[in-house]
Amino acid sequence: AEGSALVERARSVVQQWESLAEGFRAEPVAGSLSLGALPTIVPGILPPALKRLRAENPRLKIRLSTGLSHDLEQLVLKEQLDAAAVTQPSEIATGLCWYPFVREPLIAIAPADTPGETDRELLEGRPFIRFRRYAWAGRLIDGELARRGIAVKPQMEVDSLEGIARLVESGLGVSVIPRRHKTESLPKGIRAIAFGDPPLHRTLGLLERMENPRKRLVKQLYDALKEEAR
Repeated sequence: AEGSALVERARSVVQQWESLAEGFRAEPVAGSLSLGALPTIVPGILPPALKRLRAENPRLKIRLSTGLSHDLEQLVLKEQLDAAAVTQPSEIATGLCWYPFVREPLIAIAPADTPGETDRELLEGRPFIRFRRYAWAGRLIDGELARRGIAVKPQMEVDSLEGIARLVESGLGVSVIPRRHKTESLPKGIRAIAFGDPPLHRTLGLLERMENPRKRLVKQLYDALKEEAR
């Protein structure tokens, strides 16, 4: 117990020192940044933003890990990540702050020959390929389906947007996914309609601790993400 108490006090001292030193640095930063991100944004907006960050700090080592928003949030809380690019949480945990950088529209997708002029007509009564339900975006989609009483027939649950698109293109079902920023368009064999009444978006942002010694680096990354989003 005494050792645990000492570790906590030592961690606090180190964080205060790093925060103090970070505030006086004007030159590029060396060291490392531990970043988490949703797998769905790694092929899109994140790489060019990281390239900008690396250009400003050539000696910086970036450690990137992927996961669901909830899991990444826990890693930020436990100080195992300096920041994480996640979907907007329904509630910000105590000690954390969240900065949005892009909104992505949610779309209902189906094989190109599927009849229907609305998202309900496209989805209802057809085999439904669910975006992983434990993801925050998955909860948003499920909540809207339930609110509007759209009766889908869940068949599969997939955590890869590329995988969902290919399954839909192959005629195996319909789905709802975010239209990602800075990625290739949907396959030609798919049609898409805005999802939600009114149309829904998922908002992506950076999550970090309020007392984060890497705050300056996180701010640089945030500015790069916002610039790429434009």
